[in-house]
Amino acid sequence: MACCAVALAGPAQASATCANEDLLPTAENIELIRTALICLHNEEREAAGSARLRPHEKLMAAAGGHAHDMVARQYFSHDSLSGRTPFGRMRQAGYIGRGIVWNAGETIAWASGRYATPRAVMDAWMDSTSQRLTLVAPDFRDIGVGIALGAPVERDPGASPAVTYTVDYGWRTTVRTLRACLRRASRRRGAFRRMMRARCHGLARQGAIKS
Repeated sequence: MACCAVALAGPAQASATCANEDLLPTAENIELIRTALICLHNEEREAAGSARLRPHEKLMAAAGGHAHDMVARQYFSHDSLSGRTPFGRMRQAGYIGRGIVWNAGETIAWASGRYATPRAVMDAWMDSTSQRLTLVAPDFRDIGVGIALGAPVERDPGASPAVTYTVDYGWRTTVRTLRACLRRASRRRGAFRRMMRARCHGLARQGAIKS
């Protein structure tokens, strides 16, 4: 797992392909913000040679719950005040569980004003080595983006409106599927066997759970 947090600041660079990337989040455009942020993730992953991420309902639930909890309870951390970890939230949402082999990660951020746009958020994450490695990790396939209006910390009454983000990433397959894949890989030799084993562990879409 890779877990990274950042409070955002820094310049934004324009994207050629993602609509609404410079949109300031409001209660009326949250879905546009979410779509833009997923688009920006896939833009960066394609540039890095990694597979595109697909939205996953269960990761959306885990990420959304955490973003709103941080704002409601005024803390900024991957672990909730009750001690629940990102993995615990993904388990509670049903993304991981018994009989599942998985890999997962999370990034969190909050920002205000012009730094709260999808483009500014992505640029800040990509400027940090640890966040960048999480965003472009080749073994992730699924994404959930949680967005909550407000800051996870106490601020002055006149401060600019803030937004808090949680992004969860994952890959999963069944134990049965993984074992079968590794048995097939063991029949190969050399570099081809290594390539097949890598695919078994999530470096390709082969064997992924669809729901």
